[in-house]
Amino acid sequence: MNTTEHAASPNFGFLAKRYPQLEQIGARSERYFSDDPIVSLITIRQFGEALAQLVAARCGLYTDANELQSDLLRRLRVDGNYPSNVLDLFHQLRKDGNAATHHHTGDHAKALACLKMARQLGIWYRTREPPFRVSPLNRAGSRAAGQRCRRSWQRKCPTCQRSIERW
Repeated sequence: MNTTEHAASPNFGFLAKRYPQLEQIGARSERYFSDDPIVSLITIRQFGEALAQLVAARCGLYTDANELQSDLLRRLRVDGNYPSNVLDLFHQLRKDGNAATHHHTGDHAKALACLKMARQLGIWYRTREPPFRVSPLNRAGSRAAGQRCRRSWQRKCPTCQRSIERW
């Protein structure tokens, strides 16, 4: 798809300026929704993969483009800098996308639920972009860095207090 064919997404348009690839994947999934919810699910899984890779890259955890999505999400969870409810949304997109891809299962209700989850993840990322940090050579120091990151987020986003406490 070239940019002249691209129309702004009503649900993912807020990503267009800074993250045009994410906005385009979200818009593509919206377009497939009414005609083919299975393709919509497959496409929205791609959104989850791209966003998880972006999250990992911004925190210095993205190392391999061929890494399985489940492995990447596991490493993000072990890192401890992300709310479990956010990581659960990533996992749900992955699982529903896998079911659509490998078992050809999925309907409009599932596709709509996944579109909503993807939008929530996009909003979370756009409003709470993780800070850049360099992966430590010695992983023992990463726990302290994670604690500093959490304290920083607490100051910036008091409404996230409940999620932060679960970290």
